[in-house]
Amino acid sequence: MEIAKTVSMRSKDPITNVGCVIVDRNRVIVGTGFNGFETGAQETEELWKRPTKYTHVKHAEINAISHAKLSTKNNKIYVTLFPCVDCMSKIIETDVIDEIYYLDVYCDTKESLHMADLANIKTFRVNLAQF
Repeated sequence: MEIAKTVSMRSKDPITNVGCVIVDRNRVIVGTGFNGFETGAQETEELWKRPTKYTHVKHAEINAISHAKLSTKNNKIYVTLFPCVDCMSKIIETDVIDEIYYLDVYCDTKESLHMADLANIKTFRVNLAQF
């Protein structure tokens, strides 16, 4: 989870920095991502303002999945904020992620939690103070 927090610092979002790390069954990192614009996009201060940023920013989970080398089951995601419905849908679609570990929630997670339950994906809230 500390690595996900470090990855989140790559985000240029002035309000919410989110980081995500995907590890395989051997705990090897196979993908990382942070919330940000498409590769090569011309980032401006205006684009980072609400509500404009909501249509331009890719979430950390989507970026991590896009960059990951996923080929087998039993992968785990470590993310600083619990996945939204769209990200949960993408996680489920990969059909290789079995567990999600997260630090905080940003918005109502009821539907995302329900989706994870239906897909048999376990979710765990992490308290870094425990480590």
